[in-house]
Amino acid sequence: MEKLVKVRTAPRGLGRLLLGIHFPKKKSEILRYAEQHKSRVQNPDEAIEAIRTLDNRMYRSINDVLWSLGGLRKYRRFTHSFI
Repeated sequence: MEKLVKVRTAPRGLGRLLLGIHFPKKKSEILRYAEQHKSRVQNPDEAIEAIRTLDNRMYRSINDVLWSLGGLRKYRRFTHSFI
């Protein structure tokens, strides 16, 4: 049986854009930091737009941000077989 499953991905350049940020941070603080450091990446628009989609809450780490952004864009087909 074939099934579409969300694959967790984050926009290119997000890690570099947020390099050096200290957590915990609110969404608004993460967005402000990314906008201030957008010269670090060639095309920061996708990463900044992704940050705008985050829930308004406190984020504990870059991994928390990346996980929260996961599954927004890509899907992968998995085949499951049952014994």
